[in-house]
Amino acid sequence: MKTGYLFLAVGIAGLGLESSDARAESAATLGLPIEVTTQSVQAAIEQAVPANTEKLDAWEFHGDTGIEYGAWRGPISVVTTASTLRVVAQVEYAFRACQRVNKPWPLKGSICPQFAQCGFGEPRPQIEVTIDISGTWSPSWAFVPVMATRTSVLRPCRLTLANIDVSDRATGLLRSQIEAEARKIEQMLQFHPRAEQVWNGVAPKQLADQVWLSWQLDRVSVEPLHFNPGRVGTMVTLAATPTLTRGQARPPLAPLPSQLTVGGGGGASAAPPSWRLGADASWGDVTSVLKPAFDQYSSDKGVKASLRRVSGSADGRVHAEFALEGAPLSALSVSANLRYDPGTDTASLDQLKLETDTAPLGEALVAEPFLAAAQARMRWQLQPLIQPVIVNMGAKLSSLGVVSGQVGPGARVEALSANTSGLSMAVTVPGRLQLQIVPAF
Repeated sequence: MKTGYLFLAVGIAGLGLESSDARAESAATLGLPIEVTTQSVQAAIEQAVPANTEKLDAWEFHGDTGIEYGAWRGPISVVTTASTLRVVAQVEYAFRACQRVNKPWPLKGSICPQFAQCGFGEPRPQIEVTIDISGTWSPSWAFVPVMATRTSVLRPCRLTLANIDVSDRATGLLRSQIEAEARKIEQMLQFHPRAEQVWNGVAPKQLADQVWLSWQLDRVSVEPLHFNPGRVGTMVTLAATPTLTRGQARPPLAPLPSQLTVGGGGGASAAPPSWRLGADASWGDVTSVLKPAFDQYSSDKGVKASLRRVSGSADGRVHAEFALEGAPLSALSVSANLRYDPGTDTASLDQLKLETDTAPLGEALVAEPFLAAAQARMRWQLQPLIQPVIVNMGAKLSSLGVVSGQVGPGARVEALSANTSGLSMAVTVPGRLQLQIVPAF
């Protein structure tokens, strides 16, 4: 069994402490080469099949005809053809025969005088046994071998006995043993334990406080056997979707599926590697981004306003509190709907409504002019909110011993919503993560 270094090339998600669960947009693949050398097959058969089988100490009767025989095999050869694993063995054999007759009266019993022999005192007859092995994979992880055996005569024995196939009797046991051992290639190609060992090696890894990189196995597929000089094997592909999850406990690793996808099943998506990650921005961060927009605000009536804080409610509306100068009221509150334009990466508030009783101010003095000014100013780019997450992610990746990562430019927000804690963003982050796994076998 031979396995090489295994590499996972996948997209990478943000590791910021504000990040929530994230999932890659497409599955990554882990290739597990399974190979059996012809040398190992040959050694196994050589060890298991005896060099000879003999029945030369007593007659074996078939009716009144008795035979004694022996078979001796030569070295076993195992090679590959374009589509099979071929096992070849040359077998020599010898036999002698007697004819049982009753002793003449008044004697009792019988005697069996020898009347023919072949391979004693002369070159032994020789046949060549050739076994071609191919096969298919079953969905239950088993290799189902298909065997074709043929026998060719290299040096014939010219004696024949009526109704007795002497050559088959002499060589059949050795041939059956060779076939039985060749069939054991299905055990040599059994890769479920090895796939399980490799899969268990891809255990969830903690990348930051309460941030875990884990994998969801989508499928296990296997290619048809390939036959190369000196070896026969296949490629097993584990397709898994990398996922970032948050939590104190290590996420469980799902077991291998009970069903195997036979015939490959496709590789990873050709799309550029990227992750779709959930990133949260607190209302404090949002307030810091929006606050500068009101530093220079002053109405034509001399009313100045500064942003105190931004918050959200369970219904998805955004609330903002302002401090006022030069007006009868010292504070003003508004609520608004959140909007996001992916084309410009801009978030905004619209349909602003006053939440403070403005009767003492007078509508013309404060309300309508301020609402119009606030709506114009409450537009902001989301990149300043997601960049700290991405920078933190890159730093975490570079600090990991077995993980090398690269985060590419061009992170973009795909969706935006508001809640009581802050803004929730669905962010696509381009990049690539590579894990190097060395199987322990």
